[in-house]
This record gives sequence, structure tokens and C-alpha cells, in this order.
Amino acid sequence: MNPGELPGLISSVHEAVTRLADPSLPQFPPKATAQPAQSGGTKPSSAQPAEEKAPVPVIAIEQAVTEDTVTCLLCGKPAKTLKRHITTAHGMNDRTYRAKLNLPKDFPLVAPSYSKIRKEAAIRNQLGEKMKAARAAKRKG
Repeated sequence: MNPGELPGLISSVHEAVTRLADPSLPQFPPKATAQPAQSGGTKPSSAQPAEEKAPVPVIAIEQAVTEDTVTCLLCGKPAKTLKRHITTAHGMNDRTYRAKLNLPKDFPLVAPSYSKIRKEAAIRNQLGEKMKAARAAKRKG
């Protein structure tokens, strides 16, 4: 890179950062979405109507949860826990993820083996017992 190109580079970096900071400006390149491409030349919309069909999962729902992993139904990424992934990659919380895919409220977003490990650690560290003791002391005092 020669020194004459530096002002153009700085300008393009500044423009990119400005566009990231202001969501009303168009993004370059356009943000990828987990939805399939629409055919028929319909105009894409950032606000999704409530009557929109649920996206088609990339894998069968029955195969999404195994003993050691849960798989994101929008992109197919396997993980021990999906909460952070669906927040960062898809911009949803667990309720909207389940609602968008028509999943039951109790559909697991954590692998069963990981949940078991965390439960055992909580029991070992007496996390629930400390809270019970604190509540009992507060009632007596």
C-alpha cells in the first residue's frame, strides 16, 4: 500500500464504523439472515409480520437434541448451550426462538449432559441450601 491510498482507506473505515453505529443506514455488505431467500421479487422487509410462516429448520427437530449437544435449528450450529448463540447470531432470546420455530416452551436449549453437570455442581456447592438458610434466618429475625 502506498501512502497516497491511506486517506481513502481511513475514509472507508470511518464510513463502515459509522454505518455499524447507526442501524438506520444500510449495511455493506448486507447482513446475512437465517431465513431462506424469497423468490418472486418481493421486497425484503426488516420488520417481520406476525402472520409470517415459521422458518424451516435446517435439521429435524427430533435430531436437534442429543446427549452432548443441542443444535441450532436456524443455522445448524451444535453447542452445549444455545442461549448465547441465538442472542448473538440471530438476535433473539429463548422465547422468540421457540415461538419463531413453533417449539414447546420446555424445548431444551441446553444439552442434557451439560445440564446434569451443572446440577451436580450446584448440589455439591449447596447453592440451594444457602438460600434456604438465609430465608429461614430472615423469618426468625
